[in-house]
Amino acid sequence: MATSTFVLGFLLLLLPLAVYLASLAYVNGRPHPTLVPGPWDFAGVLLALSGFLLVGGPAALAGLNDQWRFAVVHGRLRLLNGLGLGWWLMWTAIWGVYFAGVCGGAAWLLWRRRAYTVIYNSEPAVLFRCLDRVCESLGLTWVRQGQHLVLQSGSESSLQALEVGPSESAPEEGPITVTPLQAVAVLKPTVRAVVEIDSFPLMRHLTLRWTEPGSGVQRDVEAALAEALREVIVGPNPTAHWLLVLSGSFLLVVIGALAALIWSDPSRP
Repeated sequence: MATSTFVLGFLLLLLPLAVYLASLAYVNGRPHPTLVPGPWDFAGVLLALSGFLLVGGPAALAGLNDQWRFAVVHGRLRLLNGLGLGWWLMWTAIWGVYFAGVCGGAAWLLWRRRAYTVIYNSEPAVLFRCLDRVCESLGLTWVRQGQHLVLQSGSESSLQALEVGPSESAPEEGPITVTPLQAVAVLKPTVRAVVEIDSFPLMRHLTLRWTEPGSGVQRDVEAALAEALREVIVGPNPTAHWLLVLSGSFLLVVIGALAALIWSDPSRP
């Protein structure tokens, strides 16, 4: 019984991780870069860690109590019936604090991940080419300053609206004059968003961090950039093969452990 409990707990730890690695292998093996909003990307991380959070954590808490550990390991849960109300209330409170911390921490991290945009199987050069098209379609320009991108509206081309010759309706009038203050007001770009780029060349992985998460500019740029990236063809990412091998190895361990557990079942005919 103790062996069966340990094996089942071990499988619950490995199976979500194997599924997550398989999904990473899929997105990195696609012929196009894949854009994933930060909250959805972190939801995948939570899936991978779900076995550790929902099984490993409670198992560690149960291991802190001798009576609970003995009852669970030896399959004698009826021994817990004779414990007092105070014992149950104390451990219920401990487990309640643990699960509240897990749920609250996950919700807080998901909310913070609004500031991030993740691009799989891409490089900075690909991002910059697509960004030219995206900004042109949205009426924006972008300037790179180190590891930051400044998205802005307004450029020197706006001055063409003021650089006009004599009016056709009143040819006797001279050119419209523009004061320096008016020219500065037209030429000065309006910063719409600032984005920090974090590149991981080995994984062909890009992370964009927005200084103002959840803004309309972020949503518009993410939607347009996702469409633009679908039209880009990139070479194979070697990381996808390693992730697939790792995921397959975990799945083989899970299948082998399940087969061994079923084979060792004394009730099996």
